Amino acid sequence: ALPGPFGVETMSFIGPTTMTGWKDVALRERLEASTGLPAFFETDMAAAAMGERLYGLGTGYSEYYYLYFGVGLGGVMVHDGSALRGAWGNAGEIGHIPVVPGGEPCPCGNRGCLERYLSLEALRRR
Repeated sequence: ALPGPFGVETMSFIGPTTMTGWKDVALRERLEASTGLPAFFETDMAAAAMGERLYGLGTGYSEYYYLYFGVGLGGVMVHDGSALRGAWGNAGEIGHIPVVPGGEPCPCGNRGCLERYLSLEALRRR
């Protein structure tokens, strides 16, 4: 599981993340080449939502919303037992909703994103 945003099709990071130097890294291909084994990745929040479905409070439910509060802030809508990814594979990135016009700069390139004020990283900075 890796923090998004990343391209689901290519399984590579496609945008700025909190992991400096990881933009456009074809991690799946590199891991498969170095191990000779198939690899797959999921966003950390979708993996956590599926963990809840299999082993946690989501057991027995096929529809729910999982709110992720960690280094960033996000969420996943689970529908029919699967995480909804949206048209570009990054649905649920609610931490990147601008809430403070002209606010703190965010690694996504925007300013005033919610996770700049509400996340473990935001708490650490304060």
